[in-house]
Parts: sequence; structure tokens; C-alpha cells
Amino acid sequence: MVDAPDSKSGELRLVRVRVSPPAPPFSANMSVNFGPLRMIGAVAPSSWWLAQAMTRFVLEKPGVKRILEVGAGTGAITKVLVRKMSRGQTCDVVEIFPELASILRLRFFDRKMLAIHCDDIRNFNRRHCYDLILCSLPFNAFHPKTAMEVLEQLVKLSKPSAVISYYEYRALKTFLPLVFKKSRLQRFYETRALVDQFTDRYKFDEQVINLNIPPAVVHYLSIDN
Repeated sequence: MVDAPDSKSGELRLVRVRVSPPAPPFSANMSVNFGPLRMIGAVAPSSWWLAQAMTRFVLEKPGVKRILEVGAGTGAITKVLVRKMSRGQTCDVVEIFPELASILRLRFFDRKMLAIHCDDIRNFNRRHCYDLILCSLPFNAFHPKTAMEVLEQLVKLSKPSAVISYYEYRALKTFLPLVFKKSRLQRFYETRALVDQFTDRYKFDEQVINLNIPPAVVHYLSIDN
């Protein structure tokens, strides 16, 4: 019920107004199912500053020809990526959710250097490997087995000395243990141990992005396989 002026007398009277609930925010990593796993959704789409950091080595790494983007969502990072790409560079974009893959195809239909694939990265099989991989998957939400399978697949898809850029939200490591149940918390710690071990092995740099909701850190890994 709200107060509204009567159109004839101008006096206030109570009227009943039907108000639809606001639509949930539509972000790059929505709260949706990843196989049996419930993903942790993004609060907001990746910021321009985060996208710039994620795509840093498109320009800084010499000889980048083949690029892979994993978990592109609605294309916040892809938008910056295509602006940095030059002639001779190509990018495969892998998005597991059909709705989001359709949005990407519509949004970037005129970008011939992009190929959009609706697929699970664990099953994605290309005859060639990549010089640069951008990964936006929420590892903190994954079962340890899933996280390991994804990480191993990223290595398999990497050329020697390839760079992998991935980000995570800075507060999650502190916040999630406060809200998870004991059984879920144990799984979280197991996943964190795997991801941290993988990151420590390959990481050569990182960049903190405070101008993002929430603030994030981008990890840069060099795959020396």
C-alpha cells in the first residue's frame, strides 16, 4: 500500500499497487549449477580494471597467437580482450552455460577472431594448445576433484611457457569459512590447498584490483611444461 494523490481532488489516499520484485543481478558468473556443484555467483560483472589486468599479457607477452578464455559469462572480460587483439591472433571462448554462450554469440557476432564454444572445459578438446589462457572460473566453489580436473586440463591446453591469468575475490578466503557448514568447510579447505599448491608452483606475478566489486587479485602463472 502506498500514498498517492487522487487524480480529481488532489487529496492523498491509500491505493494498492502491485510491485514486481527486482530482477536478480545478471553477472559474468551467475549462481547456477556446474554439474553437481553449486557455483558462487559474482556480486557484479567484472570491472574494466579487472578486465584490463586479466588481459594484460595479450600485449605484454611476445608471440601470443592463440588465446583461450574460460568461463566468459556475459563477456565483461571478452569485451576488453577483443579490443587488445591484433591481426593474426585468435581466441576460443569456452562457456558451459547455453544461455550465456548464446549471449556471447550475439554480443560478439562480428568478431571473426573469436570462436564461441558451449562446453565444459574439462571436455574441451582442441588439436592445438594456447599461448595465453584467461580463466574466470570460481575455484573456491568447486569440489576438490573438479578443481584438480580443471587445473590439469588448463595445463594440458597450454603451450610451453604459456601464461594463465585467473582471478579470485580477496575476501572469500576469510569470509567463506564463517558461513560454510563444517562438512562444506572441509571441502573448501581441500580445494584451497590444491589451488594454492598449483598457484605457488607456477605463479610469477599478481595484481590486486581494488576497483572491482568485490576487490579481486589476479594471479599470473607461467606453465613451464
